[in-house]
Amino acid sequence: MLLLITALAFAGCVAPVPKSTLTRSGKAEVEIASTNVAKMKAMLIGAMIDHGFTLEKDSEFMIEFSGPLTGGEQFSVAMTFGNASSHNWKSYSFMFVPTETGTRVIGSCEVKAQLAGGQVNAQSLNDNGAVFNSIQSNLVGLKRILESPATPAELVKK
Repeated sequence: MLLLITALAFAGCVAPVPKSTLTRSGKAEVEIASTNVAKMKAMLIGAMIDHGFTLEKDSEFMIEFSGPLTGGEQFSVAMTFGNASSHNWKSYSFMFVPTETGTRVIGSCEVKAQLAGGQVNAQSLNDNGAVFNSIQSNLVGLKRILESPATPAELVKK
């Protein structure tokens, strides 16, 4: 009963943030006029490591990162689908899909909770407008850098 009251209190206090754009996948994505996936991966890996994430998987068409939750996120995950003793984390993945004109980069975010018995519960955050907009903004920045005739150092100065 207390959990239901807490959930209703949180739901009533927050207005949903709308997504900044609609995409084919429903996830944050951009199409970059380049087939240099290695460069795209290198830039994303550098940015994610700078923000405290760890590279967990790297395949030809996907990279995946894990990292810590904030205090509020930790509480929310424990209350919704984890528990007080679960190991909780945030996971970001980026897929690289070759197209006729370049590469489609699709970003995704989940929160995960590993329970004591080893079971992992996951909840996608792709429908959360604030999370979607943050990933989308970063992907647009990546696109701008990679498609610009200026060097990345020159773009940072602007």
